[in-house]
Amino acid sequence: MEKRYINIIQQVIPFIFKGKNIQIIITTHDPLTLSDIPNNNIVYLYKTTDGKTELLDQISKQRPTKTFGANISDLLADSFFVNDGLIGDFAKEKIEKTIEWINNNIELKSRNRDSFSRELEYHKKVISIIDEPVVKIKLSEMISELEDSNDFQRQILNDEIRFLTEKRDKLQ
Repeated sequence: MEKRYINIIQQVIPFIFKGKNIQIIITTHDPLTLSDIPNNNIVYLYKTTDGKTELLDQISKQRPTKTFGANISDLLADSFFVNDGLIGDFAKEKIEKTIEWINNNIELKSRNRDSFSRELEYHKKVISIIDEPVVKIKLSEMISELEDSNDFQRQILNDEIRFLTEKRDKLQ
């Protein structure tokens, strides 16, 4: 129902209030409803760390920037002030540990020669099972900086190209 709420209101209200100018105020915690409303028509309330509620004006840096027709994940992350991401803690921890490992092994002198190859293969496996393409591609790029070749990054990019090509071909 939430998905059709704004559309129904837009169709029904003119019949009920013919020739009248009215203003409708809707409150929601639902990103589907929010995606039907232009951002400049939205008033954002924000709870501060001390428990007070603030109104975010149009120039506030905390104010979300996208709503109308926006992706639901983006709306949740941006408009609903989800600060800790939109992935599960387990996946987030694995990705963060991979990033930390890459950063700790950028310099040759900081690498543990005995375990580097084994750990590199482990983190490549973690990267290869990530389903978010932007994260996966960026991590493959970072891993490739640790190696003398771009083979892993090329493989990840080729897999993504293959996936997108198959998806495009299904549309034809």
